Amino acid sequence: MRNLPGYSSFLAADGLKINIREWGAEEGVACILLHGLADGSFVWNDFAEKLSSYCHVLALDLRGHGDSDRDLQKNYTLEAYIADVESMVGRLALRKYILIGHSLGGDIAAKVISRRPEGIIGAVFVDAGPSPDDGVRLHLHNQIIEGHKTYESIEAYVKWLSARRFLAAPEVLEQLAQNSLRRDGTGYQPKFDVEVAGILLEDDDDSWWWLTLEKFKIPILIVRGEGSAVLSRRIADRMVTSLRNGQTSTVKGAGHSVMDDNPAGFSEAVMPFLLSLLGRVV
Repeated sequence: MRNLPGYSSFLAADGLKINIREWGAEEGVACILLHGLADGSFVWNDFAEKLSSYCHVLALDLRGHGDSDRDLQKNYTLEAYIADVESMVGRLALRKYILIGHSLGGDIAAKVISRRPEGIIGAVFVDAGPSPDDGVRLHLHNQIIEGHKTYESIEAYVKWLSARRFLAAPEVLEQLAQNSLRRDGTGYQPKFDVEVAGILLEDDDDSWWWLTLEKFKIPILIVRGEGSAVLSRRIADRMVTSLRNGQTSTVKGAGHSVMDDNPAGFSEAVMPFLLSLLGRVV
């Protein structure tokens, strides 16, 4: 039997409705899952089910993504995303929590830890860290723009995904497609606002990452996909040496979308770390 999520929402400081998927009991430590650019909370579905036996799982749809509101002012900045996460923590009065962020979600998590570390007992950065070179960022931007179109069927979107996320199993791509799309009258279109891609073209000074990592005291796990073009092994290893209490894990058979490309490998890499934070024995 699947452990289906509950749904709730909160209003951001500027009035946007931010959607949350929740699993597990509401007491105890919370695990906050933050997805990457042009994705949604649904990328965590399978992992969240596993994790919900041990903590209260909260997966956000970032503004302009999933079932959260689009921002008519196009305020899709790192600062706006950080403020939304901080608002959620405050509104839910979370006392102890763990941050788990993929890609952009990892950037957000790192900034939240540096700004308000109270109550955070650990974090997982999933293929997230100092920015890749401009060529990779431009490629990611163009791919997001290219994929944001109307598809005649869900199967057509699965076909588009399979040509780009070729490491993911067909059933995973089918689930992603089912959750990623909404009817637009003539077919199906990805839920995210295409304007979110603009963050990839902004000037990115990644020096804040190195300065921030050196200050973290909590345990942090850095997870990367073996075939990732976004987070290299060299950068991941350097990130770990910058941390006071860090470790790294590489997931085989995975690229940037680690939890989609190899769900079992991702869980094997992350669960022991999380259970150690939660005071449990693997």
